[in-house]
Amino acid sequence: LVAIKVVTQQVTRSSKLTDRFLSEIKSVATLNHPNIAQLYDAQIMAETPFFVMEYVEGPTLEDYLQAKPLSAVAAAKMICSIAKAIEYCHQKEIIHRDLKPSNILLDREDNPKVADFGLAKSLQNDSDSTKTGEIVGTPGYMAPEQASGVVKSIGPACDVYGMGAVLYR
Repeated sequence: LVAIKVVTQQVTRSSKLTDRFLSEIKSVATLNHPNIAQLYDAQIMAETPFFVMEYVEGPTLEDYLQAKPLSAVAAAKMICSIAKAIEYCHQKEIIHRDLKPSNILLDREDNPKVADFGLAKSLQNDSDSTKTGEIVGTPGYMAPEQASGVVKSIGPACDVYGMGAVLYR
């Protein structure tokens, strides 16, 4: 049982974007952590990119919070698990760039799994196509340096900011 996510952005509009998509997704596919939804494969079929990933049976953190707010202790435990997953990503030189409650899935025991690495950036793949000033992410959870469009400023601190915004939520 897997989940398939179709990317709605037109990644295939240029060969540079297609190469970047495939390269960065291959980096993400190497991640193996209990608090990260495992990515199994990514492909482009009929000019439509898609991901095949671990199916996590449960709501997103956003849906969960709308139904039932977390206590301070539960929120601290949740963000601690998320921080361990993000620290692991950073050790592998991968920046998520879009941490938000709707990108965190909860399993049956309410354990968080960071998902949706569609905007992830591999620091090992420093391609020119990401230096153009493109701004990617969700504004309410985006670090100021990420929102500025100065790509060389984007690093692990952007994810730390995102985690703080998730904790605040």
